[in-house]
Parts: sequence; structure tokens; C-alpha cells
Amino acid sequence: MDNDEEIKNKFEAFQKKLKETALGINYVQPKFKKRFVELAKEEYGNDYGVALKELIKLHDGYFPKGNEEIEAKINLLADEVNEIKNKLDEHLKIPEEESDTPEGYHRSADGSKLIKDS
Repeated sequence: MDNDEEIKNKFEAFQKKLKETALGINYVQPKFKKRFVELAKEEYGNDYGVALKELIKLHDGYFPKGNEEIEAKINLLADEVNEIKNKLDEHLKIPEEESDTPEGYHRSADGSKLIKDS
């Protein structure tokens, strides 16, 4: 293999490697580009790749599975609240035949006080 062919093969290998790892981002608003460059410089020694990786890790930490997980947790909490409300309603419910409330009176919402009907 002659020297020119060896150089050409090394250059092609370099281009292939560069193509696999290079990333170009277009249409970034100037204020966000400036802040990203500052962040990379201050925190990651101008290493844009590491800065991007850390931002993605941070994002995934706050939003691990997107809205699906959040919605599932909200639905679970709503079910638990409804279960508690139903138990409370059952507990506070006084059957009419067992009621100790005299006619012409009613009890307060918590059942502790007698109130004269108007």
C-alpha cells in the first residue's frame, strides 16, 4: 500500500468516526446558545458532549417516563382520596331509625351539635 492510499484510508476512517459522533444543531436562539456555551465552559471544561449528556441526565431525573408516570400517580392518589371520602361518609352516616335527633332539630355536619330547624 503506498503512502497516498494509506493517508486516504486514514482520512476516510476519520470522517466515518466523525460522522458517528458529530452533532450539529441549527436554529438555536442566541440567548440559549450563549447560556449553553457558558454552562459547558463553567461546569464541563468546554466539553459540549459532556454538558449535553448531563443536561439529558438531569432532564430524565425530573421526568423519568414523561407524563404517563405522573398521570398514573395522580390517578392512584385520586382513587385513594375517593376511598377515604367513602369511608368517612359511611362513618358519619346515621341511619334514620337509629337517629337520636329529636323532631324539629338537625345535627351539625360533624354530628356533634343539635341545631333547631328554622
